[in-house]
Amino acid sequence: MLIHTFTPTERTVTVEIPESFLNHPVEIMVVPVPFESIEQRRKEIEKFFAKHQVSTTDLKFNREELYDR
Repeated sequence: MLIHTFTPTERTVTVEIPESFLNHPVEIMVVPVPFESIEQRRKEIEKFFAKHQVSTTDLKFNREELYDR
């Protein structure tokens, strides 16, 4: 399943589908989404990532550790 929400700027839209969908029947639906729901979803996503912020400033990567195993 592939869901992509965007705001079209022209009447014609090109959709790129995954290779696994080729040679199989697919259904393409165009449904208007209320602007409020897009903004609400964006706020939910921002709130989620704000809770899980990670700092990588002290992270040191030693490539040799990869081969120590």
